[in-house]
Amino acid sequence: SFAPNPRLTVYSATKSFVMFYSRSLRFELKKRGINVLALCPGPMETEFLAVAGIIAEYNPFHRGHAWQIRRLRQQLGEDTAVAVVMSGNFVQRGDIAVTDKYKRAEMALSSGCDLVVELPTVYALSSAQNFAKGGVDIAKATNADMLCFGAENDNIDTLVKVADIFENEDFCNKLKFYINNGEYYPKAVSM
Repeated sequence: SFAPNPRLTVYSATKSFVMFYSRSLRFELKKRGINVLALCPGPMETEFLAVAGIIAEYNPFHRGHAWQIRRLRQQLGEDTAVAVVMSGNFVQRGDIAVTDKYKRAEMALSSGCDLVVELPTVYALSSAQNFAKGGVDIAKATNADMLCFGAENDNIDTLVKVADIFENEDFCNKLKFYINNGEYYPKAVSM
């Protein structure tokens, strides 16, 4: 680490100490023909730095969102970084956000998130699948190794069954057929 890192103060300070200690030793021992070298490998995938991703609109940011972030921290620990991929001033279904993106990002950060990245408008205004794909791709770019989401139903079995339906090729083909023939998404899903 060559720069300060939030939530990693001791780690950053220790790495910095090792670098400067190695440089000092090098000058002290040079006359004796001893060379000192500090090897600094690049980033490595470890469980040391867990990143939880949240894909959200926060339109508007409310107590339920703050609860989700607190609960995430309780379950995963304070050392887990929380990266949010959030829609900008335009949200899904083409609406203009109730609060501008800067204020919503500020609320997310003050509620315990470590990073807020804007979901590009092309994804935010797209279908649910493209919204999700854009969000997941960006979350991956933040090194998120898990996703956290909120749902109206806390029964995981029901959520898995619904997800399985949307993974079914016949269902997806019928859905595309109805949408391509002019049906709105909610009606096409119910057909």
